[in-house]
Amino acid sequence: MIIWTNTSQSGSENDFTNADRTVLLWDTKDLTQKEHKSLRINVEFDYATFVKWSPDSKAFIINKFNDNTLEVYKVEKKKDGWLGPAVKAVTFPKFVYLLHVTQPFFLLDRTVLLWDTKDLTQKEHKSLRINVEFDYATFVKWSPDSKAFIINKFNDNTLEVYKVEKKKDGWLGPAVKAVTFPKAHKDDVISIGIACTGKFIMTCSNKTDMVVWDLKGQQLALVDTYLMATYCAKITPCGRFIVASGFAPDVKVWEVVFNKAGEFQEVKRAFELSGHTSGVYDVAFDADTSHMATVSKDGTWKLFDTKVDYKKGEDPHLIITGKYEQASNPSRIALSPDAEVIAITTFDSLTLYSTSSGQMDYTIENIYTGPITSLLFDSAGKYVLTTGDRHIRVFHNVTGYRCQVASAKEKLKQNQTSATRERLEKIISDNESFLNNIEKKTAIK
Repeated sequence: MIIWTNTSQSGSENDFTNADRTVLLWDTKDLTQKEHKSLRINVEFDYATFVKWSPDSKAFIINKFNDNTLEVYKVEKKKDGWLGPAVKAVTFPKFVYLLHVTQPFFLLDRTVLLWDTKDLTQKEHKSLRINVEFDYATFVKWSPDSKAFIINKFNDNTLEVYKVEKKKDGWLGPAVKAVTFPKAHKDDVISIGIACTGKFIMTCSNKTDMVVWDLKGQQLALVDTYLMATYCAKITPCGRFIVASGFAPDVKVWEVVFNKAGEFQEVKRAFELSGHTSGVYDVAFDADTSHMATVSKDGTWKLFDTKVDYKKGEDPHLIITGKYEQASNPSRIALSPDAEVIAITTFDSLTLYSTSSGQMDYTIENIYTGPITSLLFDSAGKYVLTTGDRHIRVFHNVTGYRCQVASAKEKLKQNQTSATRERLEKIISDNESFLNNIEKKTAIK
């Protein structure tokens, strides 16, 4: 099925957007022949709704339906005049990223905004605007002490570190660029991170190259993910491991090793999370990295016990597998700090699952007009936070409250001391009271 067609200004090239997630290019001079040569460009995890040529016919742009974002592709020509390869050059970001205590946003006007979440209860919110020179940020991460943050610059494909001062009144002072890292990736960066220990930084491209850096921008290690294409790369909450998932069905986990003096030693393969039959979109962790959760293109999610002695050959233990409803775009996953709840996004919807039963507990639909772009639990596990359409939405983790009630009732069936029984009964009472209030408010709306 042809969705849309356009001819370049020179009249020599034509293009179709196809429902099979491809864009076809061909030279109109060839249309008088019985057989027509065409150049096929694959659109990753999406399809194009519109396509436009640049005035010089050396590039074209598409709008991706699910992501609702623009991508620019450069087209080369061979010596014989026929079209050469088309390479993705720029992706226009639609979304924002939500982080920790003081929240930064990156915007299309080449700025990063910082503000303190303590101020969010007020009608007016003060913000600190940081300009990104001749570029824009695709990712932003805070340092563990919240005294600095790093961004990935899209066009340069490099990291920059900004130091943030605080005024005497506690409000944020000026942010000053402190370090610019050397360029290490040829392809688009899909993830950056800083270890909670403050010992290293990680960047990873959408191909197979992952780089571990020190805080001054010196490259400590280059890691091959062996995934063909990498969809997700993260540092675990404990700051000990780096994790990557992608086109292959297994999730790779490495340990970043430092000696007792704090000196970097090596990046060592630790273990794999296996069992999926297709690529893994995303990986999540509980508070102490004793559990990891995965969501795959095969329509399932899995929870693993990763508190293992891998140095003695012990593999992670699969705890439970569940099914989720898939969409055309990749899903995201988050694991509550206590590992009792899994949250999965499907385009613009959020679904919560109990890890004890594997069953779906609650679904919130049509949160945004476009896809959900990031997902996380707060540090206490009371809330689930999402971003999309340039907005943040915060939801009560109702499934977490229900799981605590069920767990406490099971423990009451066992022999317990009077103090323990009293504590469990209070948990049940408080959580049931909270859930009843939520249901009343929902019914009123």
